[in-house]
Amino acid sequence: MVAKRRRIHELKSDFEQLTTRASDTITSQGVACDRMQEQVDNLQEVLQKASKQLKCITSQNDHAVAEKKQIASVARLEQRLNQMEALHASIKQLQQEKSVLQTDLSASRETSDYLAGQMERLTTENRSDNSGFA
Repeated sequence: MVAKRRRIHELKSDFEQLTTRASDTITSQGVACDRMQEQVDNLQEVLQKASKQLKCITSQNDHAVAEKKQIASVARLEQRLNQMEALHASIKQLQQEKSVLQTDLSASRETSDYLAGQMERLTTENRSDNSGFA
């Protein structure tokens, strides 16, 4: 019977040790689980911050692309404006030259009409002079 009591005592002692170890293991696993949860929470915060930064960078990039397109558009418009101004200057110069040529043409017609009249007068006078000799 002593052996049975000793064996029961040993088993009880072993059971208590196992229970203590199991309790310690559960406690340490709980602590480890809590630490892991803290890490998960921290990583979620980091992920949220990174997501916000990515959104901000994406927004800035989109803004920069839009601004670049506007700059290119403005440059094209300025180039077209310069072409139009050059064309306008050419048209104005051609209009001035046309005006000068019209004035010259009008003066040439007047001179031509005057010379035609002089030629007709001289021809008439010449006939009159020649008819008296015939």
